Amino acid sequence: MPKKLEININMEIDFKADFDLSQFICQVLDQVHIQAGYIDFNFIDNQTIQKLNQTYLKKDCPTDVITFNLAEKEEPIWGDIYISLEQATQNARTFKNSFSEEIKLLIVHALLHLLDWQDYTESEQKKMFEEQQKILEAIKKQNLET
Repeated sequence: MPKKLEININMEIDFKADFDLSQFICQVLDQVHIQAGYIDFNFIDNQTIQKLNQTYLKKDCPTDVITFNLAEKEEPIWGDIYISLEQATQNARTFKNSFSEEIKLLIVHALLHLLDWQDYTESEQKKMFEEQQKILEAIKKQNLET
């Protein structure tokens, strides 16, 4: 595993956001104190994420984000993150967010999963939502100050 942080962004579907994707990811990584490891971000369609969901999680439906934590305990972060742009668009409509806000939220959510945050129970979901909001607010404040 690398002693530095390597990030790859793979676009199965190209998209335009009103923010710098790489910069935002780096800001989140800074907020959650990830300084070493290897992370692949994959922006994909519903068909691809549904296949992943079916193969690895035994759920035959699309979802917005899937995170695979590939690191062993005590190793630096090593993960694959898959974000469905189609599902992000649908979520934005449903939750009355902008598309860019939804992508940011999914990135934060996925990175928290890499840090072993869970969202299976209502209590876990509440804690994770609060942490996501805390991170997003800290980044927003940081960007306003610069």
